[in-house]
Amino acid sequence: MEAFIIITSLKDRLLSIVVLITSLALLVFIISLPGYFKNSACNAIKVCLTNVIPSLFCFIVITKIIVASGFAYIISLPFGKLFYKLTGLPPFTAGIYLISFLSGFPSGAIAAVDMYKNNVITRADAERLIAISNNTGPALPVLLIGINIFSSAYIGFIIFIIQILASLLTAFVMKTPYKRAFEPYYPDMTSDAVTAVCRSVDGSIKACAQLCAYVILFSCLIDLISLSDSMQFILCRIMPFIEIVSGSINACTLIGARSFIYIASAVSFGGICVHMQAASVCIPSGLSLKLHFKTKLLQSFFAFVLALIFIFISGLV
Repeated sequence: MEAFIIITSLKDRLLSIVVLITSLALLVFIISLPGYFKNSACNAIKVCLTNVIPSLFCFIVITKIIVASGFAYIISLPFGKLFYKLTGLPPFTAGIYLISFLSGFPSGAIAAVDMYKNNVITRADAERLIAISNNTGPALPVLLIGINIFSSAYIGFIIFIIQILASLLTAFVMKTPYKRAFEPYYPDMTSDAVTAVCRSVDGSIKACAQLCAYVILFSCLIDLISLSDSMQFILCRIMPFIEIVSGSINACTLIGARSFIYIASAVSFGGICVHMQAASVCIPSGLSLKLHFKTKLLQSFFAFVLALIFIFISGLV
């Protein structure tokens, strides 16, 4: 037990050192190259204004309203039992899983946290639901990646389908038996609709502000690393795994099948930036993201394998 505590403490210390060094490097970057940093921040803000906010804000509002009204339970009814057998999670949470593929990052995580805050699901169920429900919607792979990078909405759609299949495989592999007695959930459909809408809008403004802050921070960090010529080769390959939006756009330096595999894997992983976005809504509620990180790594691996299979079948080069 003492050895475990020491290892855990060492990991925390190493992580703290990495964060400290990164912060100091970014501070030096800001002071020594203020013009370059300003351009990096401005470009990131433009991405937020033209992509992140228009794509996510309304979806987050709608997601919060769906959860607050209990409509997520109704969405779950057609395939709740199948979802229960596949994941071991309560059948009424199937609607949250579906929302994650329609609304995109981090709507699924936000909805799961809201259910936990309302004492609808347990902490363990919330952490598992967040781990499998933090996925991108069709807009990012089809519009941003498919059309802008591959000049093909079809390729973007395939990447989206690969993410869904990888998520389902991951949910099944990481399934744990739902051992405790289960009582059907009957949501309160009598709550004040106006109050629900107002709270949903207020919460969505805060959520979008947090998301944009992380996009700006990680975009500037990527630009800092890109100043080193020796890091360019490595950076162009790991960039999508750091920040999926700007990272995928810049990953077009890779060609053919290689970029398809990298980006398909990165979309399923979500990027470190997306993990931080999930942390911003989960940690204040006392939820851990350890399972989330492990789950997304496994999902990324399954996406990598599925992308390889698609390449061999379709002859994509």
